[in-house]
This record gives sequence, C-alpha cells and structure tokens, in this order.
Amino acid sequence: MATQKKNAIVSYIGIDGACAAAMALLRFPAATVTISSAQWITGTLEELATQARPPAEIHVCGLGVSGEWSEAVKFSKQLREKGSKIYWYCGRGYLDAKRWAEISTPVFSDSASNTEAVCRHLRLAQKQGTQFLMDLARHDPWIEGVSKKPPQVDSRWLELIAASRAEYFKFNDHDRYVATIRKRLAEIAGKKRHEDLVIHTFLGRMSILTVRAWRLNLGGVG
Repeated sequence: MATQKKNAIVSYIGIDGACAAAMALLRFPAATVTISSAQWITGTLEELATQARPPAEIHVCGLGVSGEWSEAVKFSKQLREKGSKIYWYCGRGYLDAKRWAEISTPVFSDSASNTEAVCRHLRLAQKQGTQFLMDLARHDPWIEGVSKKPPQVDSRWLELIAASRAEYFKFNDHDRYVATIRKRLAEIAGKKRHEDLVIHTFLGRMSILTVRAWRLNLGGVG
C-alpha cells in the first residue's frame, strides 16, 4: 500500500510567521514544517517538487517572492502536476492576489495578521488555543498598531520565539526553531498552565551568548 502523502507548512522567521505555522499545525499536526524566506522560497518549492512523494497540500504562510518569479511559477507548476495543492496565505495586504493566483490558491483576507488569515481559512476559531496564537501574533513589530508593552504572559512567549530566532541565526539551527513552533506554540497553545516549565526548561539549555542575542533582537523579524 502506498504511503499517504503528508501536508507541508512553510513559514518565515518572526512572531507572526511562527504563530501562523503553529495555527496551521492545529489543523495538520502531522505536517512537516519548513522555515523559508522571500529570498529562498523558490528553492523551498523546488525541494518540495523534487521529493519522491510531494505533499498533498502545501500551506505557505505570508511569504513573498523576491527571487525569480519564473522559478516560482515553474516549481509550483511541477507540484500541481504531481497532485499537490498550494494554499498561500496573506492577511496583511502586502501581496497581490491576482499575481499569486499564478502559482497557488491565494488565501488573502483583511485580517489583523497572517495567523488570523490561517485561522479563518481553516475554520479554527472555536478550537482551543487559537485566540492565544492570534493575540501573540499581534505583537509582531511589522504589524501596525502593535502593543509596545505586551502582558507578562505574552512577553515570556515572545522571549521564547526570539531565543529560537537567535539560535537559528547563530547556529543555523532550523530544527530548534521548528521545535519551538511544533512543541511549544502549537502543542501548548491550549495548555498555558504549563508555559513556565516549558519556557524555562528551553531557555535553561541555551548559552549565555544566545540569551544575550535574543534580548537584543526581541521581537525582530528575520
């Protein structure tokens, strides 16, 4: 019997990017998670297209395309020819839905964040933990009207995301950042009574230099 195709989630470094990916994981807990960027998204699509069994669905959270557009068209076409469906989310109005329809099914909405756009499309509003992720995403500094002083409970989660971001750039630790999304944000979203243990255990394993780095870069977007 052929192995069932899995889904894939592609997102970016940053608060809204992490929360959007975690939101998608609430619907697709077995999905793979890949961190990309506007510069590298064509390479990410190529990697997915060349897999022996490309994902059944690919959920791209908020990424632009700064590389060759023709490459994005080519690899998205290859994916669709192999049966993959590509959903591309943007909740903050910075992408052109008409153009993105060439490479995907655009899921563009007038939302407070990309995280909210994912939530709305996947109909997760009533699921435990979704409001926590949407509230956290609103602290992304690239979102207008962001609160300058987040509540203490949100500050701890923002520190966790920033610490993982520092690990990513300092050690090229993709797995650590994905673990923060999958094991911390997505799985703990509805179980916040455990958050202190989770966060302090994670931070306790990090080097002093890394902790200093996330303090300097708290809230930044890669």
